[in-house]
Amino acid sequence: MDAQLAYYTALDYPKDFFGFSNEEGDGCVCAYIDFDIKGVGDTFEEAYEDAQKLLEKEIKRRLEKGENVPLPTPQDTTRHNEALQAYQKKDHYTAFKLWQQEADLFNTQAMVNIATLYAQGLGVARDMDKAIAWFKKASYFGNSTAAFNLGRLYENGLYVAESRDEAVYYYRLAAKREHSAAQYNLALLLEKEAIAEAMKWMIKAAYNGNTQAQSLITNASNADLGAPITLNGAFRSMEPAKQEEKVQAIVEDEIIPKLALDGGSIELVGMNITTEGVVEIMMHYLGSCAGCALGSTTTADMILKTFEDAIDRRVRIYLW
Repeated sequence: MDAQLAYYTALDYPKDFFGFSNEEGDGCVCAYIDFDIKGVGDTFEEAYEDAQKLLEKEIKRRLEKGENVPLPTPQDTTRHNEALQAYQKKDHYTAFKLWQQEADLFNTQAMVNIATLYAQGLGVARDMDKAIAWFKKASYFGNSTAAFNLGRLYENGLYVAESRDEAVYYYRLAAKREHSAAQYNLALLLEKEAIAEAMKWMIKAAYNGNTQAQSLITNASNADLGAPITLNGAFRSMEPAKQEEKVQAIVEDEIIPKLALDGGSIELVGMNITTEGVVEIMMHYLGSCAGCALGSTTTADMILKTFEDAIDRRVRIYLW
């Protein structure tokens, strides 16, 4: 269910923003039109944060109850398309004015486009401070491209003070919304200090089609070959902590000694058993084995077979 929850909460559901005034004072509302959800706050930002929490709670409830979770309602793109046509005709000023109108309606792609025009000096005077401000606003309201762009700026110190923490923050925002390049960059930044989270994002990036992540991650399994599999009941009846202890023991007693012959090693990053019963094992190469994932599959085949012999064939390994 966690994967489903992440999928639906990452979708760009259309939102409506408006202010209100009553006997208790003034305020702002963010409403998701596909749900009976209204977030409230003193500012539109606070209302959006409130609505986000309510949306996740409602989607989780529907998934737990087996109820339908709708896909986002298509939005009217007429003015946005007019702006694109103006941009393609190099009428950048018209495109800028039209996207400004869309941005006033919290169209985050329009915000990104305005930021790009400011960054390139098209239709308006070049102004990186305004470009970054628009990227930040679009990122705040959930645009993954804006968050990714900010991550790159902070990682490389372009027009902002270089900041690894800010880069991680923005890459993580984009990664949660399935931006594969952000997932890849975030994994590289986290590799040395938070390998478990880093590997999670690298695997996601690979599954999302990022070719650089695919070149680093080795994914090996015989679980889907279709032949009958006899499950290891003793292992599968263990508590999760005991299962991980067993996997760690296999790594230390059987796999590391074999890799040591070539001067390399490996570490267990984590394990998980999917709802289909596949034991997923994540490992990180160390030493001279760090390049193994880019070469032959011999090492991966050896590691996979070791786990299959010790557990059963419903195993999948991820090596980085």
